[in-house]
Formats: sequence, structure tokens, C-alpha cells
Amino acid sequence: MRSRFYTAYKQRLQEFLRAEPGGLFLEVGADTGDAAVTLRSRSGAEVVAVDSSLTMIAQARDRGLPRSAVADMHRLPFATGQFDGAWADRVRVPGASRVQPDCWPPRSIR
Repeated sequence: MRSRFYTAYKQRLQEFLRAEPGGLFLEVGADTGDAAVTLRSRSGAEVVAVDSSLTMIAQARDRGLPRSAVADMHRLPFATGQFDGAWADRVRVPGASRVQPDCWPPRSIR
């Protein structure tokens, strides 16, 4: 069972993105795609899930996220301005104390 804090936190993230049908969003560090699936089902927006793990992306695809990709968050393979919004939720960057300012937010956000 998830804590009330976690549930409220995830709800606030969904509200912050303001996703609508026809929108295109990017989740970086998607793991198995839980948040991407939730955003898509609640809003009708399309979501691209990205993770550095092939195993996680395979599970995301199995969960109905065909637009999923294995990629490094520092070198996202998307065009500038392609997405309406993006998020990276609790992403661990090995060997780094924080995400470098020149790579976040991704240039691919409109």
C-alpha cells in the first residue's frame, strides 16, 4: 500500500504537467512506465517513456507503451521542441550529485 504522501505527490505531478488529449509528453527514467501509463490513462495524452535499462523499457512496452526508448538522459534522441512537457521523477544519476544545468530541462520540450 502506498503512503498518502506518495499518492499526493504523484497526483500533484500529474496536475503540474497539465496533460490533455493530443499532447505529447516525455518521462525520463521511466522504469517500467507506471507514471507514463497513469498520465496517458488519466489525460488521453501520448507519453514516450525513456530509461537507460533495456529490461525496464521492455516491461514498459509490455504495459502498452510502444513509444518507449532506451536512452541516456544526457543525450536524448529527440528533436528540439517535440514534447509538450517532460519529467524525471526520482532519477538517480550514478557518479553525479545533480543533473547538469545544460541538459535539463531537455531541449525537446516546446
